[in-house]
Amino acid sequence: MGTDGIAVTGESQNAAADFDFVTVKFTLDGIKSWEKRYSDSGNGKGLDIAMDASGNVVATGYIYNGTDWDHYTVKYPSADGPAIWIKIRDRGHDDEGRSLWLDSAGNVYVTGSSFSLTTNKDLTVTRYAAANGDDTAPAGWHVDYNTANGNSDVGVKIVGDDAGDIFVTSITHINAESFDDIHT
Repeated sequence: MGTDGIAVTGESQNAAADFDFVTVKFTLDGIKSWEKRYSDSGNGKGLDIAMDASGNVVATGYIYNGTDWDHYTVKYPSADGPAIWIKIRDRGHDDEGRSLWLDSAGNVYVTGSSFSLTTNKDLTVTRYAAANGDDTAPAGWHVDYNTANGNSDVGVKIVGDDAGDIFVTSITHINAESFDDIHT
């Protein structure tokens, strides 16, 4: 919820019988302001959403590129219009954004996972600059984290504080022992 409305993201079936990554913004009275879709040849899905102080909407999740899923993060303006910026992250296999958090300047922090043949699923954390989605220093950055031994590491929630600290909760499936650990 933001100062001028409420936004939701998820998936919605399209005419081709698959699902689109969909984001919808409503007024505080429940009237639909706009709807945005990313249509692809497979199933895309929005997994988390936030609004900045200006009412701009940021959503993250995944889309299908014809072979596998790609991490997809998009920022839309408060009023109906084209995306302010779109970021797609693809390491060649399944990638997804699962959770996002906005700092007071509107910078976007996303956690999720990225699959690699050598390390399995790796935890990912990315900072996108508020204005243009830049994810390179000094405006933004990106890190992948792997615990070891082909374990599956997935970021599930990200938050921060006014001091600039970032907190990520993740799940690691330890393949050799067949159990999961939760890390923060």
